[in-house]
Amino acid sequence: MNRRLELLGKIDNLTGKHCKNCERKRETERRLPPGHFSKQDRYCISECPIGLELRRLGEELDRSIRDRKERRGMSDAKAHKMSPEGLEDY
Repeated sequence: MNRRLELLGKIDNLTGKHCKNCERKRETERRLPPGHFSKQDRYCISECPIGLELRRLGEELDRSIRDRKERRGMSDAKAHKMSPEGLEDY
């Protein structure tokens, strides 16, 4: 399987199993007004073991995409200017 798809699957699995059922997240959502989740986000990316794993997987996903672009001879700026049709298999 494509490494990018494997990483996306792991991310989806973690968020589906853990983040959607997170008691701390639900409690924070009850206490804070809509749109004010920076304290929750800070906890998720710096303390929560699942959040830390998601962060690591995201960084790995970013590296794999950059490596693939480099192998194809594409800079980030060139890839950004391309139409979505030109990036179908990304």
